[in-house]
Amino acid sequence: MEIIAKKDISHYNRALGKYITTKRQYNEEMKRRGLVSQEKGNALAEKAIERRRKPYKIDKDTEQFLSEVNMGSKKGKVKLSGRQLEFMEKKGVNFNKPEYKGLEGGF
Repeated sequence: MEIIAKKDISHYNRALGKYITTKRQYNEEMKRRGLVSQEKGNALAEKAIERRRKPYKIDKDTEQFLSEVNMGSKKGKVKLSGRQLEFMEKKGVNFNKPEYKGLEGGF
């Protein structure tokens, strides 16, 4: 079986909404409209996805803190010990902010 490839690329391009007769015309129309081919678009999308992916890592101190925290009662209240509160202050949690006063529940 022999594959026959056409040299003539003239066709109606639905995405561009016009009849394309040459590769040069196709490339110029794509450039004028600010478009890229599907292959190049897929490559750009992959690069963007790879840039956004960041591995989520926590340090050992925080990992130990989370393992020690009691995950709460049926009402959703979490009890923290003095050591856990000290750790949170060391990490930068400020419990003296005015927006924390009068709040019920989590932080």
